[in-house]
Order: sequence, then structure tokens, then C-alpha cells
Amino acid sequence: MIDMNAFNTFITTVKLGNMTKAAKALGVSVQTISRSLNEIEKSRNCKLFYKKKPLVLSPVGERYYQQLNGVFGQTIEAITQLDNEYNGEQGQLTIHAPYNFTRVVLSDALIDFAIHYPNIKVNSVAKDDTLQVDTEGADIAFALVDDAPDDWIAKKIGHFTSGLYASPRYLAKSDNIQSLEELEHHQIIIHEHQKEWLLTNDHQQFSFKRKQPAFTANQMEILYQATIKGLGIAHLVDWVAKPFVEAGELVPILPQWKQQRSAYLLYPHRSFLPKRSKCFIDFIVPKLKAFEDESILLKV
Repeated sequence: MIDMNAFNTFITTVKLGNMTKAAKALGVSVQTISRSLNEIEKSRNCKLFYKKKPLVLSPVGERYYQQLNGVFGQTIEAITQLDNEYNGEQGQLTIHAPYNFTRVVLSDALIDFAIHYPNIKVNSVAKDDTLQVDTEGADIAFALVDDAPDDWIAKKIGHFTSGLYASPRYLAKSDNIQSLEELEHHQIIIHEHQKEWLLTNDHQQFSFKRKQPAFTANQMEILYQATIKGLGIAHLVDWVAKPFVEAGELVPILPQWKQQRSAYLLYPHRSFLPKRSKCFIDFIVPKLKAFEDESILLKV
């Protein structure tokens, strides 16, 4: 069996010229250095040194050093680099989040984080689909869903609401809608992954599912544009719809009926989380609290 630590001790000792310097460099005692060198000689059944004080290599020791120094040095350097990336404030950090959540909530915080931690290289991946959880290839992910995935650690960071919206253009050519039951008589725009709407009003719950919608898409941006252009009634996230309402492009329909979903920060492990991921979580959570005041992320 090859003891990598022992061979690292051997190479360091030869490189520095004596056991005292090697002990200081490796943070161990001189006795530990001597014991490691003796263990190599015993396990390999060879004599590495003619003398250890002063240090004089034998021909076998010279050959061991010449053969191992380059390869072993590169291996130790690679391991050290990986350790530093995992345990240090450096390396690449890939963050997945829905597009609108990235645009409205995360964008400034991601930039501030990159400025604060210049050795952590942020890779922000904004996904079109708000309703699907995408963790493949991510170090950190954000999800706006009803239930958190079971295979990742999920930290609930708040919740948000969604409701029904239509454009003035659509409402001008349609009958006023007074109840949810009347949705059956209207053109409906749906997201491919949200074919059923579960709306609540105080203690009441209403489920709506249209078999033949007027328009279906798997991207939220297209749904908003289709609604604005008058294709029908859609179920949209309130804080994304808000600027369109303020601009007069969308109108809330039966605003007392809402669906509530949770927002989660996801990461793969609790015990073996890289330092860069820990830094990001500690940095971003206080930043997210600011959006409670803007009614984007409501309190947990």
C-alpha cells in the first residue's frame, strides 16, 4: 500500500534539504518526518538516504525523487487547488433561477455578490419556465413551485401569489366575468405545465381545467404577450403582471381569487456544501427580505 502523505514528506524533505525545514513546511514535528521516511524505506525494502544529517540521498533515493517529484508534485498541486476551490471563496458557482425571478429579484444581488467575492465566478442561468424546477448542473437553484423537490435541500424564502388577468382589448369584446364558473365561456390561455388552476378565496377553493384552451405555451413571456394582445384570460404571477396593470395593458379578473405558491432556495447537500455556496446563501438571504416590502416575496 502506498502512503501518499509519506511520499509527500519524502519529496518535501529532499526539496528543502533537511527534516527541520520539512517539518516546519508541513506543520509536523521532526520526529514525524523521520518516522515517515523510515516507513517508506521499510515498506519499499530500500535505503533512500546514506545519511539524514546532513541529508545525503542514496542512488535509489535519487531515482525515487527524480521519478516522483514531477508527477507527485502535479498531483499534490491539483489536489490542493481542488481543496481550495471547495473549501475557499473561489471557483465557479452556477445558479439556476426562473427568468423573471432573475430579472426582478436576483439580478442586482448576483452582481453585488460577484463584486464582493471576486474569486467566485458566478454563472447565472435564467430559465424561461417558471413552473419547472431545473437543478441539473446547478450549485444553487431557485424554484417557484407548490412543493419543493425531495432530492435537494430546500430553504423556503417566501411565497407569492398569482391571479387571473386579461387585456382591455379582450374585455372590450367579451362579456364581463362575474364568477369563476363563467371561465368556461371565455378564451383561456394556459401554461403547458399548469393545465389546472387552483384558486382560493378565503375558505373557498376552485379548480378550473380547460380541455381546449385558446392558446398554450411553455414560456411565461409568451403567455404575458398573448394575454396583452387580447387572446384571452390567463393565470399570471401578480408581481410580474403588476407593471403591465399599471401601464393599462392588463386588467385583474376577480382579484379576490388567488393561488399561492412558495419560493425555495435549493442546494444539493447540507453537510458537504462548498464554501462558495455557503457564501452565496449567507449573502442572498438578507437581500431577499427587501422584496417583502415590495410585495414580491411575501413573508414565510
